[in-house]
Amino acid sequence: MVSKKPGARDGRSVDLDLTARARALLEQDPGQSLAQEIAATGRATELIGILEQILNVTLARRDGRTFGAYKTCRHFRKDVRSEPSAPHCCALLGEPLSDEDSAQICLEQVPV
Repeated sequence: MVSKKPGARDGRSVDLDLTARARALLEQDPGQSLAQEIAATGRATELIGILEQILNVTLARRDGRTFGAYKTCRHFRKDVRSEPSAPHCCALLGEPLSDEDSAQICLEQVPV
């Protein structure tokens, strides 16, 4: 997805670039079309302000506790279950988690 070659300026640096495959995937990213639709409304700045307000209210309600992905949580246990479809577990809630689940947002997340 990323190509790496010696830097053009000198041999100490490295230049990184997206591969053709990565660029093709980005063109299919649904987030890109959503961003274009938002920009087309001419109200992107207003939307950003509203989303920031929602985030601030949510964080205040949670006493400043942030949230993040299950797999970056202190309670995440990788490969502790014998069930192939859900090999991971949330130790806090006792919930089985699949590989896909582990990338989702956990509201109870405690950073490692």
